[in-house]
Amino acid sequence: MSLKEFLEKDGFLHDREAMMMNKLVFDCRLALAMLDSRLQVFRGEVDHDGFDVIFDDGDLWKRFQVKTIFGKTGCWDIHRRLLRPTTDVADYFGFEASPEGIGLCGGVILQKLGITSAGALTVTYLYTDLDILQAFHLGIIRRKHKGSNKAAVALFQALKRGYETISIPQGAFLQAKGPSELLALAGFNTCECGPWIGWLRKLSARHRCASSRGLELPGTEEKTTELIRENSLKLTSDEV
Repeated sequence: MSLKEFLEKDGFLHDREAMMMNKLVFDCRLALAMLDSRLQVFRGEVDHDGFDVIFDDGDLWKRFQVKTIFGKTGCWDIHRRLLRPTTDVADYFGFEASPEGIGLCGGVILQKLGITSAGALTVTYLYTDLDILQAFHLGIIRRKHKGSNKAAVALFQALKRGYETISIPQGAFLQAKGPSELLALAGFNTCECGPWIGWLRKLSARHRCASSRGLELPGTEEKTTELIRENSLKLTSDEV
C-alpha cells in the first residue's frame, strides 16, 4: 500500500490520528526542549468538551482541538465553548459573563499532510483561536481574497451567539512557520515576537470603551496595531 492510499483510506483513520498526534507532541516538546524548557501534555480518553489535548509549559495551560487533513477539506465544526474566552479575559473581547459567553479560551490546530515528489510525508501546522479571530475582526490581519477575509471577520461575532458547534473555514487559520511558531501563535513564549496577544486584547478593550485605565499600549493605537501585525506575522508563512 502506498503512503497516499494509507492517508486516504477510511479504515486507517484512527491509525493516522494517533500517529499524527504523536508527531505533534514530539515537535512541540522538541521546540520547548531547545529552549531548555519542558512541555507537559495531558490527553483525555473521551472527547466530551471539544478538545483533544492540553499543553502546559509551567506558565501557560491551554486546550486544543487537533484536526488532521489530507485533501480538500475546507472547514471544520468546532465547539463554540472551546474558542470562547475564560471569565478572566472575557471583558477584553466583549463577551458576556454567562454560559453563552464564557468558554475554555482554547485553540484549534490543523495538521495538513502532504507527500513530496520523493514520496515522503510532510506536515504543515495551521492554527486559530479567539485572539487570531479578533485580529481578523479588527482588520489587523487581512486576507487578500475578500470572501475569505469576510468569513474570518464574521466568525468573531458569531462566537458570541449559540451553544452548538461553529464552522471554521481554513481562511481563519494562520499557517505556522514551524512548531515553535505554532506554539507562539497560541501564546507560548517560544519565539521573539513581543507580547502581541496582550497588546491585541488591550486594543480590543479600548475599541469598546472610552476609559483607558489599566489598558496602556506601547504607543498610539495606530502604532500598536502595526506592532501587533508585525510581530504576529513573524510566526506565519501566510500572505496576509
